[in-house]
Amino acid sequence: MDKTSELQLLLARQPIFDINTEVVAYELLFREFDPEQADVLDGDRATSAVLINALTNLDLWQLVGSGQAYVNFTANLLDVDLPLRSRALRD
Repeated sequence: MDKTSELQLLLARQPIFDINTEVVAYELLFREFDPEQADVLDGDRATSAVLINALTNLDLWQLVGSGQAYVNFTANLLDVDLPLRSRALRD
């Protein structure tokens, strides 16, 4: 795998805790090249990369287990129809 391909698979997850400090979900975050820092220049591209990687290139179950996954969306992406079926994501 070349370096470009490896970079496309980077993302981070931030745990979300309940009142008892149990992890109940993860926020999936865009990362590129430097996994310690997010240099997001294009929010649409960052969100798209997170969705593509989490739903196709990586195992979502390994990322979040039985918890929920949250992804930041730009205002622009909230206004467009994404080619996702919510039922397929839950099964």
